[in-house]
Amino acid sequence: MLVLVPLLYAGWLVEREWRFRQALGRDMPVVAAAPATRGLPNVQAVATVLGLAPEGAHAASAEPMTLQASFVVDQGLSRALLADAAGPRIY
Repeated sequence: MLVLVPLLYAGWLVEREWRFRQALGRDMPVVAAAPATRGLPNVQAVATVLGLAPEGAHAASAEPMTLQASFVVDQGLSRALLADAAGPRIY
């Protein structure tokens, strides 16, 4: 008896879902035309967004900086010790 009730309920749910899917399929319109294809994106713009540039195309920095140390942490923020004309700073 305990096995029969869940099986009957599952069968009732399957039957309801099947009827719902059948009714849903009748109301859907048929798509006749294929969607238009989009043109290719601007390759130079995509490369710029991804940080890619031809060699030597990087802008010169306003002041020279030197990486003195980097602190890598398993979890959380990693830090870098950079030095410039004003002195060393941690970023």
